[in-house]
Amino acid sequence: MPKELKRLPFEERNEQDFEDLTRRISDALATIKKTRSISATQEKLAELVGCTRKTLHNRGWPISELKKIKEERQASKDGKQKNITAEHRLSSGKHIEREKLLIGQIRNLQEQNSKLFDQVQELEDGTATLTDTNKVLEDEIAFLNDVKRKLETELRQLKQGRSGRTNVVSIGAIKETKGAKKKKK
Repeated sequence: MPKELKRLPFEERNEQDFEDLTRRISDALATIKKTRSISATQEKLAELVGCTRKTLHNRGWPISELKKIKEERQASKDGKQKNITAEHRLSSGKHIEREKLLIGQIRNLQEQNSKLFDQVQELEDGTATLTDTNKVLEDEIAFLNDVKRKLETELRQLKQGRSGRTNVVSIGAIKETKGAKKKKK
């Protein structure tokens, strides 16, 4: 059973920054729309929002809204004031709903990505542990095989009566015997 996955520390901050920037863009667009003295340019919008023009371009919808504001201003200037129809308002509402849907999908994918990342980390940790265990066991097998080989060699030599080892017990007994003889004298 996989353990509960943690959110990465920067995910919450990224979501807050994204939502804050979206709010600032909406507020700046409303200000530009209300105040004709503020030019409807990407540069001015970026200045009001406190971001780069590339950020606005990556979002897409702020640029579209700026174009609409420019068109409305141009139409009113020419005396051909555009009538914003109910259909236009609906398409704008659909656009906002679509953006919210996409944001939700992105968050869902980020969550899935986080879970998969944690699973990969666990598998890599497990693999490393198994590799270390395998190495220790291989070293142990090699050591035991070496001991086995030495013992088999020693056993063969003992059976043939030509052990290369000195009998420590007999040397100790010899020393005791010599020590006992000296004491008797």
